[in-house]
Amino acid sequence: MEHNLLAQLIALNTVSGTEDVAAIQGTAQAARFFSDFLVAQGLTVLEIPCTTGQKSILGLAPQLLSAPGADLGLLLSGHYDVVPFNPSDWHSDALTLTQREGRYYGRGTSDMKGFLSCMLQLAQENLTTARLSYLFTCEEETSMAGAQSVATLLSAPAFTPECCQGLTLRTKERTTQDPQAIAEQLAPLAGRKFALTVIGEPTEMQPVLGHKGWIARDLIITGEEGHGSRSPIIYSAMHSLPLVLKHLEKLQTKLQRFVDERFEIAASTLSIGTIKGGQSYNTICAEITLGLEVRPTPKLSLAKLNELLEQTLAAINADLPPQSPAQLRAPYPDTAAFPEGPGAGNDRARYQDYLKLLSPKLQAQYQDALNSSYVAYCTEASWLQVITHECIIMGPGSIADAHQANEGIDPSELSECAATLQRLAHKFA
Repeated sequence: MEHNLLAQLIALNTVSGTEDVAAIQGTAQAARFFSDFLVAQGLTVLEIPCTTGQKSILGLAPQLLSAPGADLGLLLSGHYDVVPFNPSDWHSDALTLTQREGRYYGRGTSDMKGFLSCMLQLAQENLTTARLSYLFTCEEETSMAGAQSVATLLSAPAFTPECCQGLTLRTKERTTQDPQAIAEQLAPLAGRKFALTVIGEPTEMQPVLGHKGWIARDLIITGEEGHGSRSPIIYSAMHSLPLVLKHLEKLQTKLQRFVDERFEIAASTLSIGTIKGGQSYNTICAEITLGLEVRPTPKLSLAKLNELLEQTLAAINADLPPQSPAQLRAPYPDTAAFPEGPGAGNDRARYQDYLKLLSPKLQAQYQDALNSSYVAYCTEASWLQVITHECIIMGPGSIADAHQANEGIDPSELSECAATLQRLAHKFA
């Protein structure tokens, strides 16, 4: 069953962060596909737009909206956007699910349409009497704007017509975009959280309990533009670059003090991913933009990290000509580390039970697993943790396959994932 569902998902071009019309239309088609699918299974569906105009789709178990209660049960969550691909690098069509040598290939098979196909399969097989909800988010691969919009909505202390502007609520019986009607329908959710959220990033079906954060900055170095023959009379932004790099090395040294030994790379890290600037060989460079990323451990708060960045910028500008100051710009919202490890929620014993349901092999290796289940990459858990008591990252596929040409997944991992989600569903029946 998941083979057919996965093939349908792979065929949808959901590349994010692009102006390509086919990808924009494919992303909208995917949102409608998830919405229609969940409505057909009897769920109450919320279409939640984000800042880019794309939509996240939340399918809620109907009984959650019938009356106030305790927790909201289980939420399964995954993003449906994928990163760009170059067709010439692939051995088969990236948007056609292809099976060869015992594996499925296609863009998103591991990251993370494989998990989404297992979610859809579970929705087909389970009665809506279970406290089981499904979330399909957009824009994870760029700004995480989809998860942010969902977290903002569901963490509101009360649902008002103002916070329900732009939403669409769908059931088998009706569809409405009336903010007042939606606010009234969502009222029983106010102040409640999901008991457990499972985010199906590709972890080879091993539970991940925490990860580093992620922030991006454009560091803009300025100079003056002019004919190349006028150098060095005219100040080039290139003249500032060596000095700026020295200050960034000092910042990296400071970041290395914020160590968390649970991670393979224990320190907070800084890297320069892009360098852009200049017009032509014979024109003096007026501007250079360095694209930076920092991955803070849970030991480094966003507030402290931003303080260190501002100190670094001040030190850079103290050494630059006053007419050519550097600037920092944030292209995306900052994403904090996900520190919600064992005991961070309400009930450590319950948390341990969840882990054993997800991975029975932890029965004998529980403590070892807790000590090794932290990763350097970032997920939507940083945003969704505000709407859930406990959050675990676990799904089929490997992060080593993610974002690669000829991305693939082992069918046995999809089968394992489907069985795991069934165990969880029975827990919340």
